[in-house]
This record gives sequence, structure tokens and C-alpha cells, in this order.
Amino acid sequence: MIGDNNKLLKHLTIALTVLLSSATTEISKNSNLRIKQPSPKNITDVHDFKLTSRVIANITKDARPSINFTNIPSISDTYKNVTTRIEMKKLRRRTKSSIIATRGGGRNSIGVLETCTNILQTPYFIKNVQMGSNNIVRVGSVKFSERFDGQVQTVARGVIGLIDGLSGRATSPLTLVTNYNKRENIRVAEHCEKNKCGIAIMGRGPTGIDGTGSVGILFRNDQSKVQLSFRADGSNKAVMMFFRRDGTNIGKLKVDIAIANDYSFEHVEGAIAGIAIYSIGDALKWHKFRLVGLCLQ
Repeated sequence: MIGDNNKLLKHLTIALTVLLSSATTEISKNSNLRIKQPSPKNITDVHDFKLTSRVIANITKDARPSINFTNIPSISDTYKNVTTRIEMKKLRRRTKSSIIATRGGGRNSIGVLETCTNILQTPYFIKNVQMGSNNIVRVGSVKFSERFDGQVQTVARGVIGLIDGLSGRATSPLTLVTNYNKRENIRVAEHCEKNKCGIAIMGRGPTGIDGTGSVGILFRNDQSKVQLSFRADGSNKAVMMFFRRDGTNIGKLKVDIAIANDYSFEHVEGAIAGIAIYSIGDALKWHKFRLVGLCLQ
């Protein structure tokens, strides 16, 4: 009986050897692997990334299968790549949604960076503008008023004088609104420097004093780059609020208008539909500012 079993085992071994010897096969297969990598603690998104690999399996004559993997990174390399791509995606998202501000000339500079047409000094645009108190002022394709619909006018406390501030969210579509008190909207005045004249746009605060109020600017077309020129009187900084056409907020910046007059603001998506501005400064000073330059590019 034992002899019969040994004979059977010998025949099976011979058959298996012949089968393996005649079946030397190379299997090449391209496959897409989806790897779900756990995110770091400060990243909430879960991302799937495709890694293409080539899997080669060889069955040799001695029946010793060997498997070689090529182009498959280690787990640490994969994790590093996943993290890098997530961070790059977040960086691109931040860049698209933020405003880039560039400071121009100093306190004695004239115009807006002197590289484009200042519509507030161009006779064609300002010839029909009414001087004095206005509810809404139109200069070319740009309109000015106190604020946007949905924003709430606030009054700064603990400072000399009554100064406008702004809070709240703009509504959709982005729309300028005026103050019920006509004395607290916009004033237009002549502005001349170095034999060149134009107009100045000023907001009027809670007591109707020129330059103490907020200013809303609405563009007919969305802008990628806006250049503004300020003149400050007691104000340290201008608070800039940028909006899309649907009223959503793009960004908020504070620019120093005590040390520089001119600023350029850029948005990579070109979605600046409007800007709201109010000023802040020393509590023992009046906070006044005026816009004397505006360029669109």
C-alpha cells in the first residue's frame, strides 16, 4: 500500500514538473491603483490619487515564481506626494480667492502709479459730474455711493468725531445703496496738484463732514486690476473690502495711506466687481480720506 502511494506521488511530481516546464509564462499587466491616503490632521479633505504600475510575474522552470514591481513608490514617498499635492491645491485656491496689493509712490506722488489713465483726472469722464453733494456719482463705467446693499453702517466709538465703518455681507447682485440722510452720502470736489486738476470723491460721515464717510465703488465689468490713489487727513489706514458680482467676499485688506498714496490691487480670476472703503486711525484725530485717482486695467 505504501509502495503504491509512493508511486502515485512520484507520478504526480513528474506531471507537475512537466507542466511547469512547458508553462514558462511572463504576465505583463498594466493596472490603475486607487490609493486613499489618510490626510494630515490639519487637512480635512480626502483625496484619491492614481498610480500607474507595471506588474511582472515570471513562473520559471524550477517552479519558483518571482514577482517584480516597478514604478511603485514607497509608502513614505506616496504620503509625501499626496501631502504636497494637497498643499499645492490649497495654495492655488488661496491665490485665486485673494487680493494682491502693491504699494506705489510715496506721500508726494501724483496720480495712480502714473502708468494708466486716471479717470478722475480725465475731462472726458468728469465733464458731466455734478460737484457737491451726491447720492450716486457716475464717472465713466464706475459708480460711487456710500455702501453696498446688505452692508451695515457702523459708527466708531472712542474717537474724535463720528466716523463711518462697515460690517455685514453684501447681497446678490452687488448693488450700491444710499443713506436715507442725503448729507451722508458722497461729495465731489475739485482736486488740483502740480497744475493738474481733476475731482476728488469723499464719503460723508454721520455728521455730514466730508471725508469721514465710507465709499462704495461698483464697476460695470469685473476687473482683474484696480489702481487707487488716496489723500489722507488723520487716517492711518484704509480698510478695503472686495466683492464679486454675486456679493460674495473676495478679500479684506488694510492699506497704509499715511505713508503712501497709491495702491494697485490684483485678482487672478479677474472677479473684482466692487470695492467698499472706510478709514481707521488714531483715536485723537479725525479720520478723513479722499479718492483722487482710479485706473482700470
